[in-house]
Amino acid sequence: MSDDFPWEPVLAHLSRNGVVCRGILGHVVATQGNEPYDEHDFDKFLVACGIEAIYLHESDADVVVLGQEGWDSEDLDAVVEARRGGTLKVYSQEMVVAAMAIGQDLFDVCDDDELMAFGEGHPALEYLLDHGFDWPTTEVGLAEAEEEDSSAEIDEEE
Repeated sequence: MSDDFPWEPVLAHLSRNGVVCRGILGHVVATQGNEPYDEHDFDKFLVACGIEAIYLHESDADVVVLGQEGWDSEDLDAVVEARRGGTLKVYSQEMVVAAMAIGQDLFDVCDDDELMAFGEGHPALEYLLDHGFDWPTTEVGLAEAEEEDSSAEIDEEE
């Protein structure tokens, strides 16, 4: 990520478009990590958009925004586990800015290759890919959850 990009002023102006932001992210978002924005500043941006920003480690939210640094692998594992068999949308902070710039959810307008480009070099998104969450899919361990259910049904029949 280029250090030359004026990240701070962009975020301040994007909060004027709260309706679009809520349309993309929803009304509750769990966040963790810094870069390109400080986590606290990013949370203030979300609140200015009318979104409740909650801590990742206190959440089973279905929308998560991650910074490049300062995230905790145990918290990421826990949120994925909490959403197992359900859905989870995970954005980088950069993805939120890009979505706001085009006015649409990237998960709706980008194909998997385009989404993967956002994940390349992003440590938190790469962690998720390497640890059992098939990002950029939004389905969490659906096949694993179905296998566990099938195994449980077989055990019950015996």
